[in-house]
Amino acid sequence: FKAAGVRPEYKQWCDSKGVRHEGRRYEVNRQKKEFLAATSARTLADAMKARGYQLFSGGTDNHLMLIDLENKSVSGLQAEKILGKAGIVINRNAIPFDKRAPRDPGGMRLGTPGITARGFRPENMQQVAEFIDTVISHPDDEPVHESVRKNVAEFCKQFPVPGIDD
Repeated sequence: FKAAGVRPEYKQWCDSKGVRHEGRRYEVNRQKKEFLAATSARTLADAMKARGYQLFSGGTDNHLMLIDLENKSVSGLQAEKILGKAGIVINRNAIPFDKRAPRDPGGMRLGTPGITARGFRPENMQQVAEFIDTVISHPDDEPVHESVRKNVAEFCKQFPVPGIDD
C-alpha cells in the first residue's frame, strides 16, 4: 500500500468486513449476469438452429455465437445492413473457410450481454430469433423491415436501457 501511495488507515478500512462483503456481492452479481447472458445465448442459438441457421461449432458455450449465412443466400454485410434498418444490431463476421471477401463475409455474430443488461431473459430469445429470421428471410422487402422495426421498438419498451431515462 505504501508504494501505491495509500495511507495505512485506508488499508485498515479496506480490510474491514463490510468492504469484503461488498466485494463478494459484486462478484456474485457479476457471475449471475454472466450466467444469464450465456443461458440466453444458448436459448437464442437453439432458436436460430430451429429456424434452419447453421451455427459454427453447433452452438455456444458463452455469450456469443457465430452463424453461417450461406444457406440463407444473404451475406454478413447484407444481414448487418438490413437488420440495422430493422433496429437489430449484429456484426458481420468471417467464418472458418469463408470464400467471401473480408469486407463482405459470409457470417454474422450475435451476442447477448447488451440485451441481457437491458433485462431480456432466456424466454425472450424466441422473439429475438423471430425478428432476426423474419428480416433475413425477406432481404429485399422494405415493408417487412419497417414492420419488424416497429415491432422491435415496441418490444424493447419493456426493457429500458439502464441509465437512460426517456
